[in-house]
Amino acid sequence: MVANKWEIVKDMFVWTSEQGLPLQWESDTRERRWVLRGFRQYGPLVAGVPVTETPGAPPVQPLAWQPTFAEAAKLAAAPPLDATRPPAAEAVKVAEGSYGEMDSWILWRVGSQFVLVIDNLVYGKLGGGSQLETLELDRAFHMKRLRYEARHASFLPDGALDCVVKPWSLGCSSSFLGEEGEGTIRVNGAYATQFGAEVALLDMPWFYTTLTAHGARKLDERSPAGVVSLAFDGQTKETLVTANPQDASIRYRGREPIRVLGKTVSGHKYEIAARHYDATVWMSNSGLLLAFDWSGMRINLTRYREYEPLTPELASR
Repeated sequence: MVANKWEIVKDMFVWTSEQGLPLQWESDTRERRWVLRGFRQYGPLVAGVPVTETPGAPPVQPLAWQPTFAEAAKLAAAPPLDATRPPAAEAVKVAEGSYGEMDSWILWRVGSQFVLVIDNLVYGKLGGGSQLETLELDRAFHMKRLRYEARHASFLPDGALDCVVKPWSLGCSSSFLGEEGEGTIRVNGAYATQFGAEVALLDMPWFYTTLTAHGARKLDERSPAGVVSLAFDGQTKETLVTANPQDASIRYRGREPIRVLGKTVSGHKYEIAARHYDATVWMSNSGLLLAFDWSGMRINLTRYREYEPLTPELASR
């Protein structure tokens, strides 16, 4: 099979099908590789892979989100999602920045909470179109609500997924495939959520930000937390979105000098232990992520500007 090869960030590569389905990820720094296994398709998604038909079922039809010519023209005319538009009339811009080539984000203040709008640049490279992630957060960066929207993406129909954080569950509703659906994921205690069945694919910096927000700043203390990995099924509306909860541990290792944006600042160092998510992260006093090491890669805050006091050690008005 002929695949498209992309360099997402330095020394990390991904191979995709023509439709944008990730087939393989590879990190050169530690020679780590993730390969798609056990793939079975029930519609013509990936060329060259046989279509599995259920005995007695009618002939397989194209996937539900493959538009007709007229529908495709209508979709193409729809404007892309705007990552710079304020989430509410009363929203006040607090800060904006980027973590390398992974994202571009704006943090807004709406009332007593933050609203973060993230433009996910990685998937823009892989599948075109636009994908936005919006997080409602308290002032300590604990996640309260998550919204994911896709438009004109080659690997996903237009639609949105909304998830609300509740004390004992994550309640989600979706509007993909032109269908409305909702469900509840049972989760106990403090947790963060991210997309990707095996690895957080959309925006790892903010996944680690919201997860580390649950860690105590007491030397060598371990704080239990949870990770909820969300993945898209894409075949049937009953299982359009699936979840895989797991345990995590956050260990505070004290303060450590770290070089960010041409400055040496004192960062709060944490060690994250969770399947597929083991990492070392450095946070500012306010809880903003400065950098993280994951799978042999170092991802830094590479652009930052604040409009209200948030992280004075990095402030550049």
